[in-house]
Amino acid sequence: MRDIQASADVAGMVGTETLHRLRHSPDDGTFTCWHCGGRGDANTEPATVIAELGDGAARDATRTAAHVTLALAHAECSPSQVVSTDAAPLALIESGTVGMAARLAGAELWRTMLADLPGPDGFLPLLLLDVRPDMAVRSESDEQTTRNVAALLSMGLAPITTIGRQLAHAIDGRAEGPDSEPWPVPRATGWRLELSGRRVARLTAPDGSVVWGREFDQPFPWRRSITRTRRCLVLIGAVGLYPTAERPFTRITALLEQAAHAGELVGGLAEAGWYVPGGAS
Repeated sequence: MRDIQASADVAGMVGTETLHRLRHSPDDGTFTCWHCGGRGDANTEPATVIAELGDGAARDATRTAAHVTLALAHAECSPSQVVSTDAAPLALIESGTVGMAARLAGAELWRTMLADLPGPDGFLPLLLLDVRPDMAVRSESDEQTTRNVAALLSMGLAPITTIGRQLAHAIDGRAEGPDSEPWPVPRATGWRLELSGRRVARLTAPDGSVVWGREFDQPFPWRRSITRTRRCLVLIGAVGLYPTAERPFTRITALLEQAAHAGELVGGLAEAGWYVPGGAS
């Protein structure tokens, strides 16, 4: 029998007959990993069952078989779990209008950048949210940005005043000066980044309200780091990632340092995992 693991929630949803087929049928040995996209062979390595809820199943308590798609993952890539694939980004954003997140404005316009931060225990996933991606010059003061930064600080994120060499290397591919001690990353207690399906993610505040959510490309190595570490370094600020006519391309590290010096960069190390309708992942 193949070593194909199913959580209690997944087993209860798909039934013993389906699990028996996955574990014994000659047609279900090889698979494409749901999480990393690599090839797998359940005949020679452990695998896990992923139940994807779509087409309204996340809102339907019956979660009928017509709404569930099964996939396999390498056991080292992802635990067996139930995930939602139909969580619309707009709904995720709108659900953040209650609670702490109500103090924020314009989150639907925030732009994303992903990276993997090297460290002594392997790579740490990074999510950078730019509240003003097309900002022309740093001298332009923005009242909404000031209010958002103040609100994020009051919600438990920490001011970021320096940019570590590890981050500079991860983003720009270089870091000036000799190697130093690991960059001290403040913890964002109560904050959580949740992945839903293959492309949707959301960031929640300590009270559970949704600060930000959208659909975007998630490279497989970055997703694998989320699964391995169950953490994500989140940085939010007025960075100005995208060049404009007034401001040509600038190294991202320099933009982050400018935002930190201006007091417009906050962040912390948040928990990370999977969005499971009706329960914690």
